Amino acid sequence: MRPIGFDLRGSQIVLGPSGSGRTTAVLTMAQAALRAQPGLRCWLFSPRRSVLTRATGVWTESAVGVDVTVAGLHVDVLLSPTTEFEEGFRVDWDFGDGLELGADDLDQHHDYWQPGHYTITAVVSQPSEASFALNTPVVVGDAA
Repeated sequence: MRPIGFDLRGSQIVLGPSGSGRTTAVLTMAQAALRAQPGLRCWLFSPRRSVLTRATGVWTESAVGVDVTVAGLHVDVLLSPTTEFEEGFRVDWDFGDGLELGADDLDQHHDYWQPGHYTITAVVSQPSEASFALNTPVVVGDAA
């Protein structure tokens, strides 16, 4: 193996199977980028808590998962930030039933018209920067 470089502009994505070192690669890349360009802003959006979400001094902002509470056909959702979002961030919600909401709120309340299996998506973005989608499956009502 040999080191490879990467551009400090735009988004970076690291792919690989479980146990392949993705977490180590992402953390190493972020730390290297911060050493190369002090003051660089790094964001982390993760579907679950991990070593990355617990890393201190690395992320400008981060968010972990979407918490969902279901009561009948009513759903409360909360995007769980681990840091305070700066101005300019936008969260667009898609509840999987054809209704999309563009809102800056991290929490939303939604009523479905009928029971079913849906995927709730929160797309977090900042103008002229990267965006990230967090998808959460949900079963609403008596849809088993």
